[in-house]
Amino acid sequence: MNLTLKSKSDGSTIEVSLLDLLAKAKFDHINDEIHYLDVTYLISTSHDGGISQDVADDATVTGIKADVHGHGSIFAFDAGVMVAHATFAFNKDATVTILTSSDNVADADTDTKMCIYQGAADATGIRSIVIKNRLGKLHTIKAQLNY
Repeated sequence: MNLTLKSKSDGSTIEVSLLDLLAKAKFDHINDEIHYLDVTYLISTSHDGGISQDVADDATVTGIKADVHGHGSIFAFDAGVMVAHATFAFNKDATVTILTSSDNVADADTDTKMCIYQGAADATGIRSIVIKNRLGKLHTIKAQLNY
């Protein structure tokens, strides 16, 4: 038996089997009544399947709107060799929290770093996540966002 789950935040839906739901979901219950059902790890949606762009020094990766919350990973490569990396979380307002990283990653616009931070709001008030290459030369930036 399959169930259709609908997101309260964006209205998106996912179909999941009842067996998977019961096996993997986390329940918070009081006196056998379910008050909270966490199915977040059943669902993993990526922004455009990931990002891979050659980014010049002082340039940014484009098109990352953060009207949802989630987490991600980012890598910078120089001629196929990884030179910077980070895992991070982001809020709906695009506030970024770096969870793990190499020493040359920053959560603000900082010279000699691969930067990931909250950008300005667009005309509709939605902020973007800015990924900026300040590592000194062109690098291939690869990122994966999950929300």
